Amino acid sequence: MTLSSSADALSLSLQRVATSEFTGLRPQALLGLFDSGLGGLTVLRRLLSQRPGQRCVYVGDTARVPYGSRDRAEIRSIAAEVVGWLREQGAEAVVMACNTTNALALDVAQSEAGVPVLGLIDAAGDQMARGFIMGATAGRTTLTGEGLQHADGHSPLLASTNPAVITYDPAYSYEIAHIVKAGLERMYGGNHPDPNVMYYLTIYNEPMVQPDEPEGLDVDGLLKGIYLLKKGSLQGAPTATILASGVGMAWALEAQELLAKDWSVNADVYSVTSWNELRRDGVEAERHNFLHPDQPAQVPYVTQKLSDAQGPIVAVSDFMHSVQDQIREFVPGTYLTLGADGFGFSDTRPAARRHFAIDGPSITARVLQQLAKEGSVAPDALQQAVTKYQLLDVTAGTSGSAGGEA
Repeated sequence: MTLSSSADALSLSLQRVATSEFTGLRPQALLGLFDSGLGGLTVLRRLLSQRPGQRCVYVGDTARVPYGSRDRAEIRSIAAEVVGWLREQGAEAVVMACNTTNALALDVAQSEAGVPVLGLIDAAGDQMARGFIMGATAGRTTLTGEGLQHADGHSPLLASTNPAVITYDPAYSYEIAHIVKAGLERMYGGNHPDPNVMYYLTIYNEPMVQPDEPEGLDVDGLLKGIYLLKKGSLQGAPTATILASGVGMAWALEAQELLAKDWSVNADVYSVTSWNELRRDGVEAERHNFLHPDQPAQVPYVTQKLSDAQGPIVAVSDFMHSVQDQIREFVPGTYLTLGADGFGFSDTRPAARRHFAIDGPSITARVLQQLAKEGSVAPDALQQAVTKYQLLDVTAGTSGSAGGEA
């Protein structure tokens, strides 16, 4: 089954009601289901097809939908209220079919309900589910408008806590094509020793022109998490390395152009398709070296790929610094990160990226900051860049496009 929605994932996990720790749940027992709207009815339909005659009560909280514009405390309060009401009705187990409450309130529901509460991803992982989860509204700055104080800047970190989830933050459609192909081969090809995984792809909702697949693409690097996308063209100039993922790739390429045009600085740009997988590879290499000192030492893949990288390495994405910081200990040389920390910013995409200092000019300034410390550019290069690009003015941002909000 392909997990294209929370309903699909939860409906698959419902087998657990009948076959795992919920074996004692009788058909005549009452099962509660909860969603912020009516989408969870697909879960109910799947449940009844698996357990004919199961007594159910469904809560579709249409009075307070959508939940995305509400703060964390209110979401947790709503979840506790609804689950508590279901318990009062006699529910002996509860299925939470709502993405928002799964992300922000599953823990409080499970601790206060007094009955088993099924979430989304953990339940699917327990059932060894396979498929793709597509993050269509991923990222801190790709959505525009009001009510975005809790826009996604952390989902790759949440995904990293589940060993069954393989997370990718692709920049281009050809990267997605290779990832999906490899995922299908792993999950359903019959040859991989561990096919029971789920793929989480952050695909955003911002319209962008998609380039053709480059000649000689490093597919192995793409699938393992990093490959050299575009080498700088300046010769004999101060050099830096930029790592970027997802929608951040456009800003990295913009920074590459600005560094060359305005500062005579060369920059090589790498596409990091998976910070999470690079982290896991690095941890596994360290574990091997720790437990097998009698064998040749393993070198993390990202360390190998960046062994010839020149100058400071600056990493950026549309997520928190912590996402890029996952690979810090495995990166050779000076490693700097930029990220979208804090609450979301309800404005245009360019303004949000300027606010978080993750747009093209901000990446440029971050590179110049370290090069100045190393004596490769003028000592006041950073201040020059802050002034030149008006980095303190969110209305001066230009990194981003319009459309795709709905």
